[in-house]
Amino acid sequence: MQNPDKTPVAADLYTLCTREKIETWHVVRNHNAQGIVDRVICKSCGSEHKYRPTKKIVASSSTRSSVIRRSPATEKNAAFSPALRDTWFSQIKAWGVDKEAIVYDPKSSFEEGQVIKHQSFGKGAIQKIRGTKMDVLFEEGIKTLPTKKKVLEF
Repeated sequence: MQNPDKTPVAADLYTLCTREKIETWHVVRNHNAQGIVDRVICKSCGSEHKYRPTKKIVASSSTRSSVIRRSPATEKNAAFSPALRDTWFSQIKAWGVDKEAIVYDPKSSFEEGQVIKHQSFGKGAIQKIRGTKMDVLFEEGIKTLPTKKKVLEF
């Protein structure tokens, strides 16, 4: 497996976006003198920033040697399939970089296909609405959230 720190220029790299505070796909812009990725451009928000490598698995300071603590980013990546991540990314991109995501409020009503911004989960695309619940595809997976039932107008 290729070292992500040595990814070639113009290649895609999955790393932390310092603007959105989530891991997402980036394009490598340039390397430093040692040939390590230095600057990246976020494919989601379009910002250019310094490359932040993914955190490694860290052993816990517990007395038990079998306990391993993983960084939240590593846990997300392990549970989320690449196909689902690509679906999430394409739906966020289809919503548009110019448009702001709608801030999630359980008292609001939403429509399928809208992109929301959740306080804990980040950006998500609404997949299905079932009465007072909706399935939202976030970067870490599908979550069911409460919502206000939409009133039909005649």
